[in-house]
Amino acid sequence: MKNTTPLQTLLALTLLAMTLLTSSLTPTDVRADVRPKVRTENISQTFSNAFSGELHLRLLTEARRLGAPMKAVHRALNEARSETYTNRNVIGLFDLSQTSNKKRFYLLDLQHGTVSAYHCAHGRGNGGNLRATRFRGFQAGNSDMTPLGALRTAGDVERHEHYEVVQDRYNSTTYRDLVILDLEGVKSYNQRFNRHDLWVILHANWYVTGGYRRSFSGLLGRSKGCLVLDPKYSNQVFHRLAGGALIYITVGDHPIENYL
Repeated sequence: MKNTTPLQTLLALTLLAMTLLTSSLTPTDVRADVRPKVRTENISQTFSNAFSGELHLRLLTEARRLGAPMKAVHRALNEARSETYTNRNVIGLFDLSQTSNKKRFYLLDLQHGTVSAYHCAHGRGNGGNLRATRFRGFQAGNSDMTPLGALRTAGDVERHEHYEVVQDRYNSTTYRDLVILDLEGVKSYNQRFNRHDLWVILHANWYVTGGYRRSFSGLLGRSKGCLVLDPKYSNQVFHRLAGGALIYITVGDHPIENYL
C-alpha cells in the first residue's frame, strides 16, 4: 500500500464528504426547492393581470354593444374607484338622453365583466313620455326631475307599502314582495337628494311594465323624479346595487357640468 501523508488523507476525506453531500441532493430536490416557487409566483401574477384586463375589455365591449354612452361609462368607472362607494362590484348607469322605449339603465358588473340593460322611467319634470328634454334645475324642490351625476345607494333594500305590490294594469300580472332602494347624492350639486330632503329612490311601478309598453308603442310613463324599473326585474337589480353602489345619471356623453 502506498504511504500517504496526513494532509493527503485530510484532502481525500474532504473530497469524499463533498461527494456524498452532493449525491444526496437530486435534481428534483433543487427544482422543488427553488425554481418552481419563483416561476409559479410570476405566472400567477401575470395571469391575474391579464384576466383583469380581459374583464375590463369585455365589459366595455358589451356596454358599447348595448348602446351605453361610452364616455359616460369611463367617467363612471373612474368615479367608482372612490372610497365613497362601499359596493364596488357593480355600477348602475342611467342615460337620460335616450328615448324611454330604449333599455337605458345599465348594470355594469365589474366582477364578471358583464353588462345588462333595463327599461327605466325618468321624472315628469324632465319632459314628456318619449324622452327627457329638460335637465337644468333638478336641484330645486318640487321639480319632479331626475337628478344628475353620481349618487349612492343608501344601505340595504327596504320594503315600502306603496311600492311592495305592483299590478300590470294592461295584462293583470301582479308582482309582490317588491323592494326599493334609497339614493343619496354624493356631490355638492346633488347632496340635497337624500331621505331627509329631496327623497329619490329606485323602485318599480306599473307604468314600466311589459303590458304598459305594449300598449303605448314601447314608451314608459314618468315618475316624480325617481328611477323606476320594470317590476319583473327590479328586485334582482336592486339587490345587486344595495350597500353603497354608484348610480351614475348622465345625459349621453355630455359632462354633468353642462347642466349645473
